[in-house]
Amino acid sequence: MSNASNVSVSKGSKERSGLKVRLLDTVTILHVSDTHSLHRSTGDLPSADIFIHSGDVAKVGSDGELGDFNDWLGTIKHKYQHMFVIAGNHDFWDTNWRLNRGWMSVNVASDPSYFQKKISNAKVLNHELAEVMGLKIWGAGWQARRGDFQPGNNYQDIPAGVDVVVTHEAPFDIFDHAGGAHWGSSHELRGAIYRAKPKVHLFGHVHEQRGHWDRVGNGFQGGVEYRPNPHVNQVFRPNGPPPSDYPVEVESNNAMANQPTVDHSWTGIWAPQHIVGRARLITANRGADGWHFHSSASLPKVASQRLHLHLHILSIWLLGHLLRFMVAWASGWPFRADPDISFALAASALMAMARLAASAAILCLVTASNVSNVSHSNISMSNASNVSVSKGSKERSGLKVRLLDTVTILHVSDTHSLHRSTGDLPSADIFIHSGDVAKVGSDGELGDFNDWLGTIKHKYQHMFVIAGNHDFWDTNWRLNRGWMSVNVASDPSYFQKKISNAKVLNHELAEVMGLKIWGAGWQARRGDFQPGNNYQDIPAGVDVVVTHEAPFDIFDHAGGAHWGSSHELRGAIYRAKPKVHLFGHVHEQRGHWDRVGNGFQGGVEYRPNPHVNQVFRPNGPPPSDYPVEVESNNAMANQPTVDHSWTGIWAPQHIVGRARLITANRGADGWHFHSSVP
Repeated sequence: MSNASNVSVSKGSKERSGLKVRLLDTVTILHVSDTHSLHRSTGDLPSADIFIHSGDVAKVGSDGELGDFNDWLGTIKHKYQHMFVIAGNHDFWDTNWRLNRGWMSVNVASDPSYFQKKISNAKVLNHELAEVMGLKIWGAGWQARRGDFQPGNNYQDIPAGVDVVVTHEAPFDIFDHAGGAHWGSSHELRGAIYRAKPKVHLFGHVHEQRGHWDRVGNGFQGGVEYRPNPHVNQVFRPNGPPPSDYPVEVESNNAMANQPTVDHSWTGIWAPQHIVGRARLITANRGADGWHFHSSASLPKVASQRLHLHLHILSIWLLGHLLRFMVAWASGWPFRADPDISFALAASALMAMARLAASAAILCLVTASNVSNVSHSNISMSNASNVSVSKGSKERSGLKVRLLDTVTILHVSDTHSLHRSTGDLPSADIFIHSGDVAKVGSDGELGDFNDWLGTIKHKYQHMFVIAGNHDFWDTNWRLNRGWMSVNVASDPSYFQKKISNAKVLNHELAEVMGLKIWGAGWQARRGDFQPGNNYQDIPAGVDVVVTHEAPFDIFDHAGGAHWGSSHELRGAIYRAKPKVHLFGHVHEQRGHWDRVGNGFQGGVEYRPNPHVNQVFRPNGPPPSDYPVEVESNNAMANQPTVDHSWTGIWAPQHIVGRARLITANRGADGWHFHSSVP
């Protein structure tokens, strides 16, 4: 692929030299923008002559994010002859954080090659003109020490007669209508476009105004394509098309990720940031009077495959009718006088029909299989209907418990909608998730978590889940605005109705495989610090207690103080004397304590990202009279804010811990437990 070494690049409008330009009649450009570290979720991008990313490749611009983006570029660059990137505001968040704390020299961050050094698989345009394949492409991205609203460009150096201008922000009054006002746009940029008269302008930045305008005659066709998640028909209206004298032929805002905050303001539903737009293909055709451009959204590969499948089935149907005619013809004239020939032809035709019918059946089965993969309800697993569950310490009835000498429990917690990144979880007898399955608890997040449970439940005989504080964020938001009844959210079965592939424990005791397991999660209308439990109903003699918060002074040492823990829970554990306590919540205190003799071994396992050796110290092990044998905090996702405070580096939330396996062995005096990380 052509890179900085064989692309002619000039500063401003200076003349280039020494480049033999390849002249073509048609050149294609693929426009991508605002992928925010979700580049690997953009699908199978189509090939084109030129690839252009107009900024916000990352969420916070950490070295890890930019390195992964660069690696991804390396996996796709065989599809493009030239690749260009500019920086967006998010790509400088981490840099600005370090600059503001004096951890980086201003001269380093202001070096024109600063961003290029991080992106080796594409040419970074920084107030530069590149001439490739007969096109003049000028680009300028964000600058260091600027906020989210002022990129630090005055655009005076956009050369007249340029074909394509690439910026991150919008020109004023064009795809900048956010929240009833102009946002993320520039008067200076609009003036420069009138002066330089480019044919194409590519940008992003204003997510909820993703769309395009294509010149048709003296006006423009197109508009805003963005829809608030999940697929609300109302669009964020632009201020109308550009005026007729606006010089461009294609204006493309292709910010491909959604804007969760804006979506939430429209729908009342939180959804994690994800890719909602498609790459835009822009075609340049050379005429007698120069280049002319038009745009189209590229079809994802899955759509073309589905179309191909439908055409294939249609062709089989037509061939079947043709073969029916052949059979009838073969059985009649002109071979009626020769029954051997007639029979042979008829048999041959029937065999061909059978082969084609079999092919059609296989195709239909493949299609049905792909559809059925969305729902995994056909996989058998013990659920609420065959698990004995009682409220508080009430006696159970009607259950024949399977008694074993060894039972294994897999403990998972605080996956925050990153459940599909937990890897290939090991099998066990019992699966337990101790809360914060989601980031904000939207129906979309909880539905995807439930679907994922369906894909793994064949590994476990019993699955239990409790709710964490994050799992009620969206519910509380709707309650506070009167969009939901308090009675609905307070119904004990509220969370269970969203999670059909596991038993949700809500102040309940379940007895399975000889173990008594009690769990209680978060409640509606509570904040992040008070789950609303007093734990008085934990029954004495329970084997396993599952909560989301920590007991006071055990794995709760965050920022030099106790956080996310409960005095009431600690007192209840002393009273009920469970053998095992499973929880999460305090990410930077992920770890375990296993009883050994009169004391405990273990400690905090969490390391600040990226892998700093210093740990967040606990307040020492539990006292010797603490009744548990295993205390497990297994909050598996990192805590980006805490990590940043230690390392000065931002990293998106991701899975850093592994599932914890807890083994129960039955002895003469009852169950005994120990933990390990598989």
